[in-house]
Amino acid sequence: MSHSNHTPHDPKRIRRLTLLALLVLLLPTLLSACQPIQAPDVAPDVDRVGFPTNYQTDYTVFYELDRPDNKTARVIYANAAAASVQPDQPYPYGSVLHN
Repeated sequence: MSHSNHTPHDPKRIRRLTLLALLVLLLPTLLSACQPIQAPDVAPDVDRVGFPTNYQTDYTVFYELDRPDNKTARVIYANAAAASVQPDQPYPYGSVLHN
């Protein structure tokens, strides 16, 4: 009768079996976490923000900001009331700025 080198309470065997059981239980979770995330559509079907009425004719470029450090550029548009503001003066009632 052959006798195995492992006894039923061998700590190394128990540790290996425990690790194997954890791997079998956690493997589906780990694999699902590695799945690619689906990117949202580039443009929505519905404009939820909206542009002011006649924005193409009623708004002028008020300020341009170029940030090469973070590769962004912003253009701020103003209606006639906001565009009339002088430096260090408050904006009059009805001023609208839009980016």
